[in-house]
Amino acid sequence: MMKWLRRLRGQQGQVIIMFVGIFTVITLMGAITIDFGLWLSERRGVQRAADAAALAGSQDLPTDDAAAIQNAIEWARRNGYDKDDPNVEVNVQLLCTNTLPASVPGICHANPCRVGDHCDSIRVSVRKKSAHLFSKMFDGGDVYAGFASAAGVEFETGPTDVVLVIDRSGSMGKPPLSGGQFRIYWAKLAANNFVDQLAGDADDLGAYRVSVISFAGDATATLHLSLDGGTTASAVHAAIDSITTTPAPGSSTSTYIAPALTTATDQLNTLGRADATKVVVLLSDGRNWTNPGETPNATTRRNNTIAAIPALHAEADTVYSVGIGTEGSGSSELDVDLLEQIPWGPSGKYFHVAEASDLPEIFEEIAWKIAGRALTE
Repeated sequence: MMKWLRRLRGQQGQVIIMFVGIFTVITLMGAITIDFGLWLSERRGVQRAADAAALAGSQDLPTDDAAAIQNAIEWARRNGYDKDDPNVEVNVQLLCTNTLPASVPGICHANPCRVGDHCDSIRVSVRKKSAHLFSKMFDGGDVYAGFASAAGVEFETGPTDVVLVIDRSGSMGKPPLSGGQFRIYWAKLAANNFVDQLAGDADDLGAYRVSVISFAGDATATLHLSLDGGTTASAVHAAIDSITTTPAPGSSTSTYIAPALTTATDQLNTLGRADATKVVVLLSDGRNWTNPGETPNATTRRNNTIAAIPALHAEADTVYSVGIGTEGSGSSELDVDLLEQIPWGPSGKYFHVAEASDLPEIFEEIAWKIAGRALTE
């Protein structure tokens, strides 16, 4: 009996030891499981934040690199990861990943890609110190959860037919001056800079073809959308430079926008490439008006212009209109209501400048928009 009791007491001691050992293992496993669960939850959070931040930032590429970075940081913050938090790291990197030729404007061409280079991709990494209850007791170190995500736009060049329609009416060559120059000077400078943006460093316009139309009381296609003339920057520059407000014999210095729209429509319809994105940019400094004795009268000219717009929209993918001068209802002021009816397409827009010297900046923006439309995502 006594031997049995002594044996039982010994086994109880072993059971206690085994219990303590098993309890310790279970506790450690539980601690590891809890800490791993906390880490995994944090990692899901940083992954969600990195994905959202990269996608948000890519929406501004390649137009505005700085905005892309700010939006990425903001969307990381909205998802709970503020870069100003000492336990959080948010790093944003701009990248250039396309293989476009260097002549394509408005797109980066090499790494490293910096703000202002029109980068096409963004990489966002988010890292945060993970909460842990037990693991720190064993190694004393911090545990981090991190994730990196990248987003961007992949491009390839596409053919684009562009029709420039420039007002050469008498008022374009008369005061008021802007920067010491008449409006026609700034119109031609803006148009020439616009062509240089499309061409890049080369004379060959590549995927672009450009037609030049000038108008006053009538409209003239100074350069057609042909395989010869409209494919080099030098030919387009020559056409733009030839525009003058001095009327040819039998021509009028008044303004009649309808023939300009009709001529642009004909260029796209008869000479435009079937696979090309078709874009029209119209510039005017006034409204439909007549000189004494001219026909049709101003009202009829305006009605005819409105009637010509649907046909233009049917041929063009995108139409921009630019107005120079004072907006109002006077005979020498811009017909804003009409100019706002002319734009068409996903990025079509009416631009207004009070000073003709601001035209180069407007045409630069339009050139980028056209370059963007010439790229297929």
